[in-house]
Amino acid sequence: MATLHRPKTRAQTSAEQLRLLHLPDACLASIMAYACNGLPWKERCRLAEVCRAFHALFSACAFSHRPLVLNLNTISWRILESKRKAAARREAVAAVARVARSATHLALRYQLDPLCSLGLDALLAPLAPHVQVLEVEDGLCPQLLRVLGGGGWGALREVGLSGCNLWIDLEPAELALLEGQLAALPALTAKITKFECSCQGMAEGGESFRHLTALRSLELEDWMALDLLRDYSPLRTMRHLTRLVLSIVEDLEANLPDLRSLTQARPHVRELSLVGCYRASRGLAALPNLVMLDLQPLQGLDAGEDAAEPMAAAAWKASTLSELRWCGDLVFDGGDAPIQLPRLTALEIDEAYFPPSGFHTQLCASLTQLTSLRLVGGRCARLPPAISRLARLQVLAVDSCQLPAMPVAITALTAVTNLQLSNTGLAPHLPPWVLSMPVRKLWLANNALSCLLPPKAPKMSAAAYEARKRQWLSRLTHVCLSSNCLRELPSLLLQHAASLQELDLAYNHSLQISAKCADSVARVPSLRLLRLEKSYWLRLEDRWTKASLRAITRLKQQRPDMQVDFKHETPGGFRLAW
Repeated sequence: MATLHRPKTRAQTSAEQLRLLHLPDACLASIMAYACNGLPWKERCRLAEVCRAFHALFSACAFSHRPLVLNLNTISWRILESKRKAAARREAVAAVARVARSATHLALRYQLDPLCSLGLDALLAPLAPHVQVLEVEDGLCPQLLRVLGGGGWGALREVGLSGCNLWIDLEPAELALLEGQLAALPALTAKITKFECSCQGMAEGGESFRHLTALRSLELEDWMALDLLRDYSPLRTMRHLTRLVLSIVEDLEANLPDLRSLTQARPHVRELSLVGCYRASRGLAALPNLVMLDLQPLQGLDAGEDAAEPMAAAAWKASTLSELRWCGDLVFDGGDAPIQLPRLTALEIDEAYFPPSGFHTQLCASLTQLTSLRLVGGRCARLPPAISRLARLQVLAVDSCQLPAMPVAITALTAVTNLQLSNTGLAPHLPPWVLSMPVRKLWLANNALSCLLPPKAPKMSAAAYEARKRQWLSRLTHVCLSSNCLRELPSLLLQHAASLQELDLAYNHSLQISAKCADSVARVPSLRLLRLEKSYWLRLEDRWTKASLRAITRLKQQRPDMQVDFKHETPGGFRLAW
């Protein structure tokens, strides 16, 4: 006879259920990591509110894949503004301690105000055992060096120093103390891989960077010492240096042997930026192994008749380059083949004043392998029909200049997926040729657009035009229409852009949101970010009508998974800046 079981009571059933709190931490961490995969920061915060265990795990892994940024200036201000300064100091240390285990990448900005009475050692002590990468911006000081040299930073393997204008901001005695501390910490200097500083006021031969033999990236700036030749021979001892930026007004002709030796060594300098330098043209083609070259020569400098010609024309024959940024008038080296860049895939031309014939046809004919072309500033009246030869072009950007006349051949660029037409005077809609490109990312900031799509061409049927619009809109994933003249949300974009992930409509000051538009936005399945901010100089009631605020509130309720930014928030209490 079958045994009859008595039904379980509610208490027995509840006791047998598996609860989140009963799961081991490793299992909860896996659930949290799986749930957070691909979600924006705002949604991860909401997941953390599910239960206490998730909240603890979220705090423990909050910065495991992103840097923790401590703005020491902001922290000091928050403490000094607080009526309960002692409590604010304890809250700061406790907040850092809560996320310390996951903070493997730490970025420090500026310095602590001594008036806030918070020691840097107390603030950073919880982070010391876990930080592997440290970035310091305008914050190098004896106090920080004492903390870093005090032990406990066993996991630290990489340090970057930027914005260190030591030779301007510090008195000689203070600078000597700082340099003495660095010299006494060889274990720390061996981990400094990035150094960005000013040479202004620095005595020749007294460069502190000569001790930093582990540097991979070095940026030097000096705009005061005209024709003061620097000695770059100490750089030869930096066996790991691969990136060099010289923002220095000087004649580099005499220093080209040092630069050549840096590009010949192994590992060699692969990225070189020359900002303000002149007379460096003759040897640029002779620098081997360069992959990236950024040339921004000093404009308007009267350095002799032989200084400006042929500018840096030899750069067009640096055959190893894959990326070139040119600033100024285009001047090519002579010969039957003025351009010899077989590996170049990315070209950016800034502030170029093209001849009346327009953009140089030589570039289109010689650089058919280009995948990225950027025209920034300057004057470009038109593009030549030969642009159709750039069949591999994926990124086309025209920024901060009048949009040039486009030839019919522009429709042959069927590989362009990233189109940037920012600050080009576009109005009132896009030009028709844009619809012939398979664009996925569209950047149209700082124009005068009142609508998005152009009207139907006279020779095109209505059915063909509708089909083209739908196909073109369905591919868009990122659209930036900030700082334009839109009065309402682009309805066709919301209706057909099934792949849209981010939509930026910030600073369209005439824009208002209706309940119908909010419902249209809510129906876009893949949309995760909607930016609607307006100028923070305006009061909120001057930016949005009550109907718009109700529509935005309704949208946020309908789509809690979407981040909607419509106002500039000013936090009232203390918080960490990240």
